[in-house]
Amino acid sequence: MKIIKMCVVTGLTLAIPVVALARANVATASISDARYCAALAQKYAVAHPIMQAPNAATAVAASECQSDPKDSIATLKKAMNDEKIGLPTQPQG
Repeated sequence: MKIIKMCVVTGLTLAIPVVALARANVATASISDARYCAALAQKYAVAHPIMQAPNAATAVAASECQSDPKDSIATLKKAMNDEKIGLPTQPQG
């Protein structure tokens, strides 16, 4: 049963960036912010401990990278800093 739970949590964690990229509401956000947010979400999902599910705020932030990248970036950066996960380089522009 633990293996099943671990697989489900891992699957959901890795699916978060896919959901974020699938959203097509880029009109209110710059493309570079949305891409950086997606990069943060992907790195968080990969580096986050497999046995732990992301907290609700982090999961929501990852899923809202296209519609609200500024707030999502801030939330993901805080979560990654709290867990000492290195941040990807933010593109200038």
